[in-house]
Amino acid sequence: MKAIYLSLFTLLLMAFHGSIAANEAIESIQTTQWSIGIGYHHFDKQSAIDECVDDEASRLTLQYGEQDGRLIFNFGMSSYLLKDYCQFDVVVVDGWGYRYRDRSYASNIGIFGELGYSFPITPRKTHFNLLTGIEKSWSEREIGGCYNCYSENIDIEGVFYVKPELVFYTEQDFLIALSYQYFPNNEVKGGFSINFGMRTNMF
Repeated sequence: MKAIYLSLFTLLLMAFHGSIAANEAIESIQTTQWSIGIGYHHFDKQSAIDECVDDEASRLTLQYGEQDGRLIFNFGMSSYLLKDYCQFDVVVVDGWGYRYRDRSYASNIGIFGELGYSFPITPRKTHFNLLTGIEKSWSEREIGGCYNCYSENIDIEGVFYVKPELVFYTEQDFLIALSYQYFPNNEVKGGFSINFGMRTNMF
């Protein structure tokens, strides 16, 4: 644990030093960014037991962002790939009157928004970003493609979070972002993510 704190402190010092050296360069940055991401998140164990899902899940994201100088704004869509331990079966009748048995699955879809500040380590190549965000997600145990079938709500939600992020850019403006999300006092506790995307100049 001490090693983690020391690494984070060192990274912050590097970002602060770089931000002083590159102040004029970063203030002129105005870009948009698109990225897709995959992460691995964990949930509060008791909440996972209560909702009958696994306490860990992969998370997929599609994200759009803008950076104006040091200020960052992101928004996007997310989905947790929940492992369901309480599936149920129902008899479904399709449009042609054919009856068959189908099994439920746990679905999740969400939206999020983030606002933060960028600390350049090197102006156009490496940034340390610190963001806060809000995520709203909807989870359900349901039968796919059936609009009148029985379903159950799954109460797994993150809401407010803090996200430190390290972003690397190539000469062609491709990006790789490594981040950690921490959700205080929610069913979702946190997790690591990696994003791949593209940066373009706004003007």
